Amino acid sequence: MHDHAERQCIILKKALITHTYIYAIRLQCDLHNFMRQYNLDVIISSFKYSMKMNMLLTKFQIIKMKSNFCEKEKSLQWKIEVSADSMSLEVKF
Repeated sequence: MHDHAERQCIILKKALITHTYIYAIRLQCDLHNFMRQYNLDVIISSFKYSMKMNMLLTKFQIIKMKSNFCEKEKSLQWKIEVSADSMSLEVKF
C-alpha cells in the first residue's frame, strides 16, 4: 500500500513538473478541498504517505496554476486562481 502510494506521488510530481507551472507564495492553501472538487481522492490519500510532497504543496498558497494538455489535435488550457483573502476557487476555461 505504501509503495503504491509513493509511486502515485512520484507520478504526480512528474506531472506537476512537466505540465504545470505553479506560482506560489506562503502558507494557507486548502489543497485538500481543491483536490476533492476535482475528484482527486486517490491522490489525497497518496499524499498522506508522502510527507515531503504533502509539506511541499500544503505549505504554499497557490496563486495561479496553469496547465496545458495536448491530445493529438485538441488542446485544453485551464487556469485556476485562488483568492488570497477568501480562499475561493475560480476556474476559467
